[in-house]
Amino acid sequence: MYEIGNPGEGIAAIYPAAFPATANFPMPKPERKYDAVELSASRRFSNRWFASANYTWSRLYGNYTGLADSDEILTPTTGVSSGTTQQPTGSIARTGTNTHSGWDTDSILWDSHGNVGVYGLLPTDRTHVGKLYGSYTAPFGTQIGLSEYVASGTPMSTVVIDQQLEPLLVNGRGDMGRTPVLSHTDLLVSHELKLAKDRRLRFELNVLNLFNQKTPTHIFNFLNRGAPGGGSAISSSEIDLSKVNLAAGYNYNALILASPDGAKAYDNRYGQPDLWQAGTQGQFSIKFIF
Repeated sequence: MYEIGNPGEGIAAIYPAAFPATANFPMPKPERKYDAVELSASRRFSNRWFASANYTWSRLYGNYTGLADSDEILTPTTGVSSGTTQQPTGSIARTGTNTHSGWDTDSILWDSHGNVGVYGLLPTDRTHVGKLYGSYTAPFGTQIGLSEYVASGTPMSTVVIDQQLEPLLVNGRGDMGRTPVLSHTDLLVSHELKLAKDRRLRFELNVLNLFNQKTPTHIFNFLNRGAPGGGSAISSSEIDLSKVNLAAGYNYNALILASPDGAKAYDNRYGQPDLWQAGTQGQFSIKFIF
């Protein structure tokens, strides 16, 4: 049975434990806190060129990833996706709802060390982000613009699936480190031809990820088989928490080995990149302006 309410308040102030080994406990409240320092500089257009630069140093901390749940990423290797409206295919992220699994069961609210709330750096945290853009207009009218983006990788956290089909952050947040630094360069080249009266013909070439950088943006983080649950669940590899006192912690490796699949319950994709930055993409357009 699901109750609709604000976690940690009113009828949702106390979480009723699913199994007798764990006592009822105060439900942790959602927290999502973003702090940042931003520095920027720009040069106005003069002598045919201009430029702007921006650097952000930030921290995204808490236990609530937002309306779109970045704790639940279903990359193509899982074989399933999150349902979306008004499009034929699903999404790798569970988007556009406020009903994700963050407070569905008591087990998802604890890590394996007996810490409740599972607070830490959230999955979309990027400590450093730098952006640079510049443009030059040649005497004959051609304009060339370059954009550079460089950002820290995002935190990755080990997930273990239990028999309630919940993705448990057994080591808290960020135990797998971060994805590699993400960067890409974009190019825009345009030229206009003057026609009769105020009419013009504009040619544009827009190239995204000019140097075809295919940086991993996600690491497969399900330790035992059965990711992500639901239709592709492998019950024989899931851990059994029915006799575990969540407040006292538990040995998730021992529970995985105690599953019917034993050592075969481990997913050999764990720790491998499973999502990458899109390669080079280009668009050429012709515009008639009048």
